[in-house]
Amino acid sequence: MRRPISSGLPPATVYGKHVGETILVIGNSDSLTGMDLDQFDFFTTIGLNRILRIYEPIYTMMVDQSVVRDEYERMPDAQTTFLIYPGAMSSKIRALYNGPWVSTGTMTSQCDPTAKTGPIHICKVGNSAYEAVQIAYRMGASRIALAGVDMYWPPGKDSHFFGDGNKAGCALRKPDAITKDFGELKKMFKSLGVDMFSISPWKTHFRDVMGYVPLDQL
Repeated sequence: MRRPISSGLPPATVYGKHVGETILVIGNSDSLTGMDLDQFDFFTTIGLNRILRIYEPIYTMMVDQSVVRDEYERMPDAQTTFLIYPGAMSSKIRALYNGPWVSTGTMTSQCDPTAKTGPIHICKVGNSAYEAVQIAYRMGASRIALAGVDMYWPPGKDSHFFGDGNKAGCALRKPDAITKDFGELKKMFKSLGVDMFSISPWKTHFRDVMGYVPLDQL
């Protein structure tokens, strides 16, 4: 059975742990409701934010205090390794959850997104999936598959698998700019022998840029 690793460990603790593997980075888009999540169990998974409401990944990454405030009651019983941005772990948040977690380390726009150590690169407007793929890269992934990452909120429909993202304090800021940053990172990774693509069932501009591989063909 998977067990969370000890509290307060540095980010390098998880680097190099999955060399040559396909790692799934799982966002919170409502496109997840159209996927067979049981198939995720065949891969190393990094789930983001409120993912524990629908699926328990091997790693769960959180970068915002609001997410921890929403999810802290689920966290103690989850058999997952939490990757948390240290700036989110204020004294108030620690009063809610102070259990095992691994730091993502610092994040800045002034660094190399293909670096194997050091700060994680932030894209132009910030995006947790963009940051998570860099951790997958540092873990040693040979392929990074993006599920529930679409940069698209369907008009009049739920934006996230849990409902209306706006009510949860989420925002979709400059999706075209984020998509462009992902596309540039894809090219960088490709030059280093790491492929990155979407496995989302939604046909979006983001999927066009990233390329598409159906989940059942991984």
